Amino acid sequence: VLTTREIDGEEPYLLMGFRPGIDRAAFRRAVIAQDIPAAVAMMNRLPVCPGDAYLIPGRLPHAIGPGVLMLEVQEPTDLVVQPEERIGDVRLTRRDMWQSLSVDEGLDCFEYRGRSPEEVRAELGLRPRPADGPFATLVGKDETDCFSVYRLTLGPGETFKLRMTSPWLLATAVGGDGTVAGESPRPVRHGDGFLIPHSVREPVFTAGTK
Repeated sequence: VLTTREIDGEEPYLLMGFRPGIDRAAFRRAVIAQDIPAAVAMMNRLPVCPGDAYLIPGRLPHAIGPGVLMLEVQEPTDLVVQPEERIGDVRLTRRDMWQSLSVDEGLDCFEYRGRSPEEVRAELGLRPRPADGPFATLVGKDETDCFSVYRLTLGPGETFKLRMTSPWLLATAVGGDGTVAGESPRPVRHGDGFLIPHSVREPVFTAGTK
């Protein structure tokens, strides 16, 4: 989660996993009737703030509430089930919602196991684990072998040389500005995304002085 804001007095949140007592038949009825408030009420609503991170496993129903700007890293998938006919003002086609699946096949993609909000946080919440100084692991081999996610935090004017262990790295500057250097430094500012290619094995990150 990068930034959050209240909208019409509603605190920012994520929906993650079904609440205890979930009933597949009741969820199916809500989806068929497009009673979205009823379907949402069957899920856990977790307030979030900047810096929060969660790992969403396959089959876990989830959605992003209003007022949340987040960075989502995911493994590509062939199937995405979206039980809502509308996303804002956009009306989805049946294929948008269910891909090549029938409605019941699509609903079978979800895991109907109830969790409390405390269980969701305990099972899915991520905390940075120090890997090399200010370079920390958020998602590593302990969580999945599909991808990794790291967080680099530098103070004003600080420099860090990363010794690459992966073939390449995609990075996003989520705050501040500075430079990243391979053969020569390049400016980076808040919101920039960039690729560290295989040819650069020890990129140097330098934070700005403000």
